[in-house]
Amino acid sequence: MGFGLEPWSLIGQVFDGLSFDQSKAPGVASRILKFWKDLRRELPTKYRVRTRGTNFGAGTDLSSDASPLREIYAGGFELDAPVNPPWASIDQDIGVELSGWMARIAQRPGEGYRFRFYIHDPWWMNSPWLDRFERSAHALVLPGSVSRLKYDGTAEPPCDLAFLSVDDSYGRLPAQVPNEVIPQLLRARELVPDGAGPFLWVYPFDDFHEMVVGDGPHRPEVPIFGDLFARSLINEGVPLNQVADTGEFATCCDSGLLPAGVGGRVACAAPRVLA
Repeated sequence: MGFGLEPWSLIGQVFDGLSFDQSKAPGVASRILKFWKDLRRELPTKYRVRTRGTNFGAGTDLSSDASPLREIYAGGFELDAPVNPPWASIDQDIGVELSGWMARIAQRPGEGYRFRFYIHDPWWMNSPWLDRFERSAHALVLPGSVSRLKYDGTAEPPCDLAFLSVDDSYGRLPAQVPNEVIPQLLRARELVPDGAGPFLWVYPFDDFHEMVVGDGPHRPEVPIFGDLFARSLINEGVPLNQVADTGEFATCCDSGLLPAGVGGRVACAAPRVLA
C-alpha cells in the first residue's frame, strides 16, 4: 500500500466522482508521505521495499487521492516503482494496466523497474492464466512488451520479473501453466522496443504533480484525464507501449540522441495524447 488512502477506486479524498476538492490535497498528500517516513523510522533503508502500488497510474492517483508519487520516489525511502496493476486479470482492461504502469515508470526511484504477471492468484480461488486470461497470449505479450525511453535515447525494459504466484489456490504446481507461459514470456521480450518506437507517450510526471500537490496552477482534473485518455487509446488498438518523462525526452531531443526525424514526429504526437 502506501500510495493512497483507497487504492482500488477512481474516487477518493480529492475526487468524489463528480467534482474535485483541491483544498483537501495538501493534507491527504502529507498523510500518505507520513506513512513512508514512519516506515523508514522503524525499518532500516538497507532493506529495500518492493511495492505493489494501486490499480491506477500516477495521474489518476493524484487526481483522486493526491498521492505524491514524485515525493515518495525522491524521498530516499529505498523502494522500487510499483509493478503493473492486475486490472487485465480482473476485468480484462489492458488499457488501464498498460497506461497505469507506464505512468508510474515515467520516472522511477533508483535504476530499473519490475514486471509482474498473474498466473495463479493466492487471494481468490482462480488461476488467471487458465481462467480470466483463458490462456490468451496477448494477456502476457502486451504488458510484457512495455519499455521506457531514457534520457540517452535508449529503451529500458523491465530488469526484474515476478510471477504471482507459483502455486495455485490449492497449493498445487500444475506443469501446464509454466509450459504455456514461458514461450509467451520469451516472445514478449522479443517485442520490447529496443529504441524509440513509432508511438511514444511523453508523460508530464512533474507537471501533473504541480497541478495537484505542488504550487500550481492547480488543475486536479487534468492528470486523471491524461491517464484515462491513454487507457482508451490502448483499448481502441493504438500500439502504445513506451513512455518517457518529459524532462528525459527533452534531453534526448536537445542532444540529438534520437534517430533523425523521431524527435519531431513524437513531439508533435505526444501533446495530443495528453491534451
